[in-house]
Amino acid sequence: MPHKIEWFIPGRVVFGDFDGHMTLEELAEVDKKVNACIAEGDPLVHYIVEGVKITYLPNNIPKLAKTMTYIHNEDLGWIIYITRNKVMRFLASTVSQLAQARFRTFETLEEGIEFLLETDQSLNRDDIRLNLEKHLE
Repeated sequence: MPHKIEWFIPGRVVFGDFDGHMTLEELAEVDKKVNACIAEGDPLVHYIVEGVKITYLPNNIPKLAKTMTYIHNEDLGWIIYITRNKVMRFLASTVSQLAQARFRTFETLEEGIEFLLETDQSLNRDDIRLNLEKHLE
């Protein structure tokens, strides 16, 4: 499945854009990239997952939790998961609860960004708004 991991706000907010069917192998690849970004960034590093176009996630919750090691990273801030799919929300929420991670789901990227801005006052509002506009184009 195509995916892209990049900085939304360099050093502070990572953005993951996903499309289609996700396998455990692909999730392991994503995990390495997200952990590398967290290590490179300035804690706490937040992670926005644009999951609206994900059509399948493995439903083996223990394997998902074992594959997604970044959720245990002490330098990880909030995980913001964007999806309208209730099953995807449930799977992601369950894994995050098991890991006791800071996690929220939203139906739109705008809602997720607004939550981050309210929660982390150190984020630059103008930088986030500019990058949000780029992602919505």
